[in-house]
Amino acid sequence: MENLPSPTTWAIPFFVITVALEWWWSRKNARVRYETKDAFTSLALGTGSLVAGILTGGFVLALSLWVYEHRIFDIQIGWPNALWIVPLAFVLDDFTYYWFHRTAHRVRWFWAAHVIHHSSQHYNLTTALRQTWTGFLPSVFSSPCRSFTWLSAGADILPVGTEPDLSILDPHRGDRPDATLV
Repeated sequence: MENLPSPTTWAIPFFVITVALEWWWSRKNARVRYETKDAFTSLALGTGSLVAGILTGGFVLALSLWVYEHRIFDIQIGWPNALWIVPLAFVLDDFTYYWFHRTAHRVRWFWAAHVIHHSSQHYNLTTALRQTWTGFLPSVFSSPCRSFTWLSAGADILPVGTEPDLSILDPHRGDRPDATLV
């Protein structure tokens, strides 16, 4: 697995190219509104989120390792256990993320950290970069189940950085009925 390229190596150039294509398409198609200032604001917010993530990453790693060290039990992953543990881990992870994200829309404290993600005037690819700089704080509430699922089930079988975020129940459906889809 060490020979596999980092997904980020491919994702960043792909994202930049698709943003450029989206911008170009919006210029050709008069119906699509795309503001360059709005896009640069999204890029700045994404950069700030990345910096905040790097600065707090050590704390989150230490907390995750502490939780793992103080786990109550181990789940042995092997055949045939992996046949039920891995799908269960995916469903539990998605379930906790769904409720965490729903809570971020319903509870004012969490909304304060999440609203930045919905603050763009136009819905385009750069809007995905509008992430909170304090996102790790409210996510602590969804961590126990996520730590359980990934530290006990996923950590031994998935390469680092490939933990999926399935979001089977799409929490954004209907979030922004006024959003312009490009």
